Amino acid sequence: MGMKAEVAEWVESHSRQRIYIDGYRAGKIFRLREDIYGILTCAPHRGADTWVYLIIGTDLALAIDTGFGIGNLKSVLTGLAGDRPLMVANSHYHADHSLGNVQFDTVYIGEKDAPILQDFMYPEHWNEFCDGIADHSFYEDEDIAPFHPYRIVPLANQSVIRLGEGHEVEAVWMPGHSPGEMCFLDHRNRVLFSGDAFMDPFPTTLTAPFKPAHNKEFATVTAFYHELQKFAPRTGEFDCLMDGHGRPGSSVQRVSDMLECADRVIREPDRDYTITTNRRGSFKTKSCGMAAISYRDERI
Repeated sequence: MGMKAEVAEWVESHSRQRIYIDGYRAGKIFRLREDIYGILTCAPHRGADTWVYLIIGTDLALAIDTGFGIGNLKSVLTGLAGDRPLMVANSHYHADHSLGNVQFDTVYIGEKDAPILQDFMYPEHWNEFCDGIADHSFYEDEDIAPFHPYRIVPLANQSVIRLGEGHEVEAVWMPGHSPGEMCFLDHRNRVLFSGDAFMDPFPTTLTAPFKPAHNKEFATVTAFYHELQKFAPRTGEFDCLMDGHGRPGSSVQRVSDMLECADRVIREPDRDYTITTNRRGSFKTKSCGMAAISYRDERI
């Protein structure tokens, strides 16, 4: 079963949690917890749909990722946030998580992804990323958010975002998939918003040739492994993961399994792997328990 089919099955089984907002058809909105919303934004091409999460605090609401920049996501998020100010953060710079940034004035992102995101802030980026559109069924051209420069604020590892009294969200650096990928640990809800670092049930990918000029040394399995070593002992601080593309609510076991998987990739990259081929070429995938990593040798 492919990624879209797996997520479609989750969507169907959680239909009672779905809510509808008039005029917004670029994504499916779910109330995942009393103060957590997930918006599954529709991909306008062959890629995977992307989750945008909204955590509602008493004093501040935090949006994690902005999807594809189709439809009025800002209106949806501010409407759900009510009278609270809205802070917007990206888990990482990749376009399927950040094209909607143009709807906002300020976006926070991991400090090692900040210069890369800055390099992609130009009007043609949407068309470049969405070239070869396969699904035009859920939007018209006028639904694409117009380009608008925005302020980028770097987030340091273990930065704390305070959403209200006793409600802190910690930004946790988890490089590999991108140099500055951040997971967001909601301490009150005991949820790790894991971006593309851990996905259910899909591999963490280090498969694309890394083109940006900044921080290439952190777009590696080795960098991922080093931070995982520090973070894996903290799995007692959260009860589940909500990732960027898969099924929200996956097991924390994925973190410790991923640590072992990364170790095996580094020590034995040419043993016990399968070969996967897609439009980007061929690459290796190594699995361990609930975790898997897809990689090219040059990104180990």
